Amino acid sequence: TGNASPAFITVTVSAVSVDEDGGTALVYTFTRSGDIAASLVANFSVTGTADSADFTLSGATSYDGGTGLGTVTFAAGSNSVQVTVDPTVDGILEYAESVVVDAGNSATANGSFAHAFITNDDAGSIMMLAVPPGGTPLGGSPEWLV
Repeated sequence: TGNASPAFITVTVSAVSVDEDGGTALVYTFTRSGDIAASLVANFSVTGTADSADFTLSGATSYDGGTGLGTVTFAAGSNSVQVTVDPTVDGILEYAESVVVDAGNSATANGSFAHAFITNDDAGSIMMLAVPPGGTPLGGSPEWLV
């Protein structure tokens, strides 16, 4: 009806980071305000340095790992819905990877997003090669940073 207040959607996350092999997932909670009498479908997007090979996503009505776009459905009478991002266990030594869930992809959202990290817990160390000014990757005097 014309008197219903508009829905605004925010998103929060359960933790700042989780270990890749830790058994704990990131839980993103979408919360709507306004009239909750009817069901509501809202769009969201997932961005960051993690890609679809780094996690599985569940709880969404739809999700395309190739585009990072999905939808969630708020049931009538409900003001929240959750999406779970479960890190994929691998043996690859890598940097922490970010997972950003953005509710701002929806016409009913107010630009809310939440971000967290999947931290590497595989053994080893990552080394970086710094090339000094005037040097080249194959010449000069490389400096190893640990």
